Amino acid sequence: MFEDGSGSAAGRAEQIIACVERTLAAPSARIRFSREIGFGAAGLHRRRRQGGLLRPVGKVAKQAVKAGWKRSTHGFSFNHMTAEGFIEPSASRYAIDFGSYAELSSDGQLFRGRSGRALHTLEVWPERPSMPEPWWMLAALRGTANAVPEGPEAVAGMQCERYSIRVDLARASAASPSGLYAPAAERFEDLHALPFTVWHDDDHICRVSYAEVPGAALTLELWDFGVSTDGLDWTRLPTFKSTDG
Repeated sequence: MFEDGSGSAAGRAEQIIACVERTLAAPSARIRFSREIGFGAAGLHRRRRQGGLLRPVGKVAKQAVKAGWKRSTHGFSFNHMTAEGFIEPSASRYAIDFGSYAELSSDGQLFRGRSGRALHTLEVWPERPSMPEPWWMLAALRGTANAVPEGPEAVAGMQCERYSIRVDLARASAASPSGLYAPAAERFEDLHALPFTVWHDDDHICRVSYAEVPGAALTLELWDFGVSTDGLDWTRLPTFKSTDG
């Protein structure tokens, strides 16, 4: 059974990292990914413009991304979105549908656009994402440096242990083949102690949440590990929550 909280902080961190590695090696699972971007996101952009640790891309690239978003999603709002889909960690791919708008990541390439679109009609999105996505949510946990138990809690019918953790992003990035996205931070030192909340059962990470700034939060849930994905079409964006073509 999972750690009851009586072990050392280092031991709890190692246990979470072990769950992360088993999760990233799993053949498949169902996932739910939520993005909540409110007023805090505006504050985030202001902070970056004022010379925060991480600056935005140039105006030309920024305008191109916005134009691409509008063309591919028909103006779909991304302030409050929840997607459902499937992930195949061992094959490094996932497909999620927010309803009218969907994402598919495969072989290191990310596609975004209107649900149901064939991938050959879409452009690959920039290699470095402008915000965390599902892979980042899991890979960042490789840098777990401290874990404080918060007690048991059920996630999607699974009995889990909940922890408040701090993530050393430098350590996590070093453990990832292509490095990791770095969120905005007031100080470089903040990237060594990013606040996450994580839930895990005996074997896998079942939920992880991260709030980059007040008003901007992301949550990833995983369940039904080993589910069959034989019927999925990886040549087009999914339509799990929509009927758009």
